[in-house]
Amino acid sequence: MPMSKKRCYLAGGIFGLADRGQTWREEAIAMTPPGWLFINPNTVEIDQIEPRDLINIDLATILTCQAVLARVSHPSWGTAMEIFFACSHHVPVIAWDIPEPCSPWLLGHTACQWTSLKNAMGDLNNHV
Repeated sequence: MPMSKKRCYLAGGIFGLADRGQTWREEAIAMTPPGWLFINPNTVEIDQIEPRDLINIDLATILTCQAVLARVSHPSWGTAMEIFFACSHHVPVIAWDIPEPCSPWLLGHTACQWTSLKNAMGDLNNHV
């Protein structure tokens, strides 16, 4: 029987970004480590769904994942809440693109922090 892949939710800002955070998510998906499946929440048309429904879909998806990879350089209400939710449900959060100085709230709710996407992805298996 084939082993199922571990799932990783790609959290990060969408609003106020020209590409809605899609470029880095596509880069991450292109570099997906063996044994992993990356979940891109940007596949849902947010203008076509009620806010509460969107939130419920995202939170339910996080609960199906073994990790969250979060780009944290762009302030985002949704990303902060996804990080808190994941941490509260013992889903490790690997943060990358860390701002300086970094909030103790971010440090306290993430398993590790990296400056680059490549290093953050390389650390996934160390937290699952």
